[in-house]
Amino acid sequence: MTPVPLNPADADELLAAEYALGVLSDQERARASLRVAAEPDFAERVTVWQDRLAPLAERITPVTPPRRVKEMVDLTLFRELPPRLHISRWLWRGVLVATVSALALALLFLLPGA
Repeated sequence: MTPVPLNPADADELLAAEYALGVLSDQERARASLRVAAEPDFAERVTVWQDRLAPLAERITPVTPPRRVKEMVDLTLFRELPPRLHISRWLWRGVLVATVSALALALLFLLPGA
């Protein structure tokens, strides 16, 4: 099956959201950072996502995971996928972003004192 390409605007929107969420691999984050510095439109998309997500982070205490945990997560999330799964890599990332966002919003409304 031939992969269905995303509309470039949709791909940029998804990349901006992933960049703002901090779920990109180190290499993808570096490339996205270069785009933020060089492309005002892309930088604006990232800023919009950061502004949308910022209220969700106000109640979270940052914790740095042990290096081995980050390595295991990176290996699990960013290893090469079998060819048949490359079709849905962006779809699954989009689903992940939507799920995390929905969960965070649900928690905001369900927590006492929210």
